[in-house]
Amino acid sequence: MKRRTLLQALPAAALWPALSAPNSEKSAGKLLFLTDLHASPERDIPQRIQAIADKLKEWRGTPWLAGGDLISGGFWSSAGTMEAHWKLLRPVIDALGAPLMATAGNHDLVGARPQQGQASANPWSEFQEHLGDAASLRVTESMGWKFFSVDSVFPHIEEDPGYEGRVQQNHLDALREELARTDRKQPLLLMTHMPLLTVRFQADKGAALAPPKARVLINNVEVLDLFREHSLKLVLQGHLHVFEQIHWRGIQIVTGGALCGRWWGGAHLGTAAGFCEIELDPEHPKVNYIPLED
Repeated sequence: MKRRTLLQALPAAALWPALSAPNSEKSAGKLLFLTDLHASPERDIPQRIQAIADKLKEWRGTPWLAGGDLISGGFWSSAGTMEAHWKLLRPVIDALGAPLMATAGNHDLVGARPQQGQASANPWSEFQEHLGDAASLRVTESMGWKFFSVDSVFPHIEEDPGYEGRVQQNHLDALREELARTDRKQPLLLMTHMPLLTVRFQADKGAALAPPKARVLINNVEVLDLFREHSLKLVLQGHLHVFEQIHWRGIQIVTGGALCGRWWGGAHLGTAAGFCEIELDPEHPKVNYIPLED
């Protein structure tokens, strides 16, 4: 499969710059956040992904952000063994036919710590190959907003499961440089796979529990401090398969549930399989979680 194969069928109009003027299209002001699909050719998952794609046709043309873990199991698999998984993204991409910005989850880092064979020198390579520009996009402007995407999975550690949530220094430096060029009043959106803030563990396990390093961004304060003098209005994050909303210092922080629910096994901690529809009000963005089943 050649670079950008999954996106090459999108029309030329399906580019973020085409939506840079506010209210230019019927989809202006609307955005979808889809995360944690965990595509796999096992069991009846391909048929269920097709059913998701059929439902998403109702939002065709709406720009969307993908919050990672689009495939399942890549982290522990050998490079080149996940083609059938990547191909399952096609129905979803075709159904929406719209601009896409994507960030990688731990499952998307193919060959990072394979159970057999050599580890990949660049675990992001297949994600970038199959998602093309959508995967390499770090910042874009649309509908009056500026969107940021950060790599939040650091895979090079010895302790199980082999990764932790961390934005690396070179990405922090790039964020700092871009923010220096950004109007402080412009509304900003930040997407990450690993959560910046969550109450999931305290609510489920006890208020004094510290989340595991593989479940959250351990340098979240450093990331948030970069935006302190700017108008960060919305953070979209994945990984935990729950829907939650936290309001902190004027920022709405949303954990976006999961398209696969409890890894294709129903609801997870009260959150049904679903996705987020967002109205990009510059002061108070509105986030609606849409279950895949009524």
